Amino acid sequence: MRFPNGLGVDTDRWGIRVGASSLVGVAALGAIPFLAAGHVPSTEATVGFRFPILVLGSALVGSLGGVGVVVARARHPPSRFGGKGFSGALGVGLTLVGVLVLLPLGSSNPELTLLTGVMGVVGAIGLSRRMRTGDRTVALSTTGALTLHQFVEGMALAGAYIAGGVVGVTAAVLLTLHTVAETAVVAGTHVSAADTSGAVVAVGLMQTVYVVAAGVTFAVAWSIPLFVQDLAAAGAAAVLLAVGLRECWSVVADRSPS
Repeated sequence: MRFPNGLGVDTDRWGIRVGASSLVGVAALGAIPFLAAGHVPSTEATVGFRFPILVLGSALVGSLGGVGVVVARARHPPSRFGGKGFSGALGVGLTLVGVLVLLPLGSSNPELTLLTGVMGVVGAIGLSRRMRTGDRTVALSTTGALTLHQFVEGMALAGAYIAGGVVGVTAAVLLTLHTVAETAVVAGTHVSAADTSGAVVAVGLMQTVYVVAAGVTFAVAWSIPLFVQDLAAAGAAAVLLAVGLRECWSVVADRSPS
């Protein structure tokens, strides 16, 4: 793909370069966790890793989902990222991530969980009827929802690390695996809209927010009130369910997403 202004710039290769730069930027943000670690008693003996290493490792590994999608987009024809098969996989992925975001609410706030699910379904119906809603709108809304979720997850990682022991290690592993899926679906929404550079920027933004939230939380031992965390998770889940179900419905109804 080339820019329409005739500059002859290969946007796929440019996107990969931007992606690499974004990952370097995420690594550079390690200064925040390192500074935080200097002011908080270390739990390295019980967790097994220094806090900055844990945060940066989680962010960089979590980025691999999005980077993998961008690399695949650069190596394969654009048509493979705009057909029914890709739309269906993207819809299922978004829906599953939305469910994963929503699951922790099930026991603590079942009423909000039910309301979020209903809002997701209603939102999907509304998006399906508004055929002018574009892929870029879906990409941007998904990025916004998951960036908000990454902020909460960065705080959760810092809290688990402070708790120490098996809790810290388990939380780091689960949050990292979760982030791999999240960056993959976000990148997928952007490449589906033929926006490779937007995909790498979105992944870089998500992981930057993740690292900053973890570092600041660790430094000041600050936590968001539970009801605010629940509302943030519900909002993110509602958006993800809406766009995910909409993509699935578009494939089932034999309509390409508009």
